[in-house]
Amino acid sequence: MWNPANIHAIPTQSDLLDARKTILTLEEELRLAELRVETLKNELKTLKAWTAPVRRLPFEIMSPIFALCGEMDWKSPLFISAVCRAWRKVVVDTPEAWFLINVKTQKNINLFEIYLAGCCQRLLHSTLQLASYLPNLASYTHGIQSIQVPDLPESMENLCFPNLKSLRISSETSRIRLTQVAASHFPVMRRLEVAGTLIDPWDVSPALKQLEDQSTLPNLGTIEFIVDSSSTAPTDDWVKQHRPKLNLIISERTIESWAPWPYYRGIFVTPPNVIYPP
Repeated sequence: MWNPANIHAIPTQSDLLDARKTILTLEEELRLAELRVETLKNELKTLKAWTAPVRRLPFEIMSPIFALCGEMDWKSPLFISAVCRAWRKVVVDTPEAWFLINVKTQKNINLFEIYLAGCCQRLLHSTLQLASYLPNLASYTHGIQSIQVPDLPESMENLCFPNLKSLRISSETSRIRLTQVAASHFPVMRRLEVAGTLIDPWDVSPALKQLEDQSTLPNLGTIEFIVDSSSTAPTDDWVKQHRPKLNLIISERTIESWAPWPYYRGIFVTPPNVIYPP
C-alpha cells in the first residue's frame, strides 16, 4: 500500500495520483469489511436466537404464559402470533389466550371471528366503547358470555345473546328501559350492573307486570347500582316480595372504582388455567 514519503510535505502531482488510488482501494476494503461485519452480526444473531433458552421451553410452560398475556392485554395473541412460527403455533393452540376482546373501533368487530376461532368456541368477554357497535355483533352473539358497554341501543329488535351471563352498563348518563334487558335479548343473564338510570319504575304497572313475567325478564341473580343511580333501583321490600333470591347491591364506589372487567368467578364459563382476581 502506498504511503507518502513525508507526511508533512506538500504533495506533488504524482503524490496526489498515488494518494487518490490508495484512497479508492482503502474505501473498497472498508466497504467489504463492513459487509463482512454485518454478515458476522447476522450469523451471531441467528445462532444466539437458535440457542436461546426460550426455544427450549415446552408447550406446557409457554401456553400458560401466553394465556396470562391475553388476560393482561387483549391484543397480545395477535402480537405473539406474529413473532415466529413456533410462538404462533403455541398461541393458536392456547384457547385461554383469546377470551378477551375490546371493540374500540368499527374495524375491531371483524376480530370477533378470529377470537372465536382462537378460543375454540369458548365464550368471550367483550368490551364495547360505543353502544352503536352492539347490533353489529348479531353474527357473534352465540359466542359472548359478558359485555361491558356504555349504554344499550334504543332498539334491541332481533338482537339476542343466548349465552350471555353478565352485562355491565358503564356510562353514568345511560338511560335503560326494562324491555332493553328482557329475556328475549338476554335469556340466561345472571348479573346486571347499571351505572346510569333505569327509566321504568319497579313498583307500578306495566313494569311490575313485566318483571313478574319470567318470559319477559331473565332470572337475574344479582343487580348492582352505584350510589348515583340507586334511586332507580328496586326497594328491599320489593325484592323480598317479588324476587327473594335476587342479590341487590347498592355500591358506594364510583364507576371508575368498579372491579376490572371481567372479574366474576362463579357465573362464567371460565377458561382453564385462568384465575380472575377476587
